[in-house]
Amino acid sequence: MSLCRSCGAEIAWFKSVLTDKAMPVDVEPVADGNVVIRNGKAHVLRSDTPAQPDELRYVNHFATCPNAAEHRK
Repeated sequence: MSLCRSCGAEIAWFKSVLTDKAMPVDVEPVADGNVVIRNGKAHVLRSDTPAQPDELRYVNHFATCPNAAEHRK
């Protein structure tokens, strides 16, 4: 785990299964999150792809960070 350089929130970094790039993820699971961690990789769920019953759901930190625009290219 690490801290967001902009807002100080705790985040975890996982490689995206689609892009193989690092993705910051909020460490607290949320009921309506669209990211699940499978085999150490972040999977972004589409609206028609539910999480498995035992999977925790998370949110990409860019969706919750008040300073996310500072990090976009």
